[in-house]
Amino acid sequence: MDRRGFLTAAAVVAGGVALSGEAAAAAPRDEAATTPRRRGPALLWEEEGGFVPAGYLALRPPKLAVYGDGLAVADAARSVRLRQGRLDDLLDFAVDVLSNRANGVKRPGTPVVADVPTTKFTARRFRTWSIAAEALEVLREHRAYPRPLYDLLDRCTGLRDQALRSGRPFAPDAVRLVVVRVAQPPATPVRPWPERVPLLVPGPNMVSRTTDLYGRAARAAARDIPHRDAWSFTTFRTRDARFVAAGWRRLLPHEQD
Repeated sequence: MDRRGFLTAAAVVAGGVALSGEAAAAAPRDEAATTPRRRGPALLWEEEGGFVPAGYLALRPPKLAVYGDGLAVADAARSVRLRQGRLDDLLDFAVDVLSNRANGVKRPGTPVVADVPTTKFTARRFRTWSIAAEALEVLREHRAYPRPLYDLLDRCTGLRDQALRSGRPFAPDAVRLVVVRVAQPPATPVRPWPERVPLLVPGPNMVSRTTDLYGRAARAAARDIPHRDAWSFTTFRTRDARFVAAGWRRLLPHEQD
């Protein structure tokens, strides 16, 4: 299901339930994930909010997560390893930008844009610094924010592009599964829910549910639920003839329990 189809499916949930609230469901963990849990990223670039369909906020990965050992993961999909010098240079620059609160102040008189995400940068070195800038990328041509914040965006964009272009697949046996309730039967036949993936069905007052899977269950989800990108939701039929749309992404090291 592409983005247009998923937006349509999310809009026709049964009973007129509002598109808000995602319930977390616990799933048994059958074995340890292959990637050991790390402390929080030394540098994190993520997007928050914006107008998105049901379930996507839980599924949307950080654009870039850089860890203290040099691991840099883009979109929870591909990774590169930074040498210590490059890592230190990036973190020094990020701390310099984010520790100056003025870099997060929007210039008066710039346009107001609705329904766009907020760009958030967080750096951790002895303490934590963070700046959240609404519509940072959309308003770049208006120079809405001070240049240092855009310089940090450019550095992070360059590293993310490098990882997506030439990095190694990031594929721990740990995934986040999001399932959205679909009320109207699809026009074409759909496959049954994968037997090896724990079934997750939103309750009567829920639009979506989220759970984290590890080990065999995670591998089954990655194998049996199609995944092209964060918008890849596939509709399935449950044994009791209900319909759900499911998507997943890999869990970053610090997200794994």
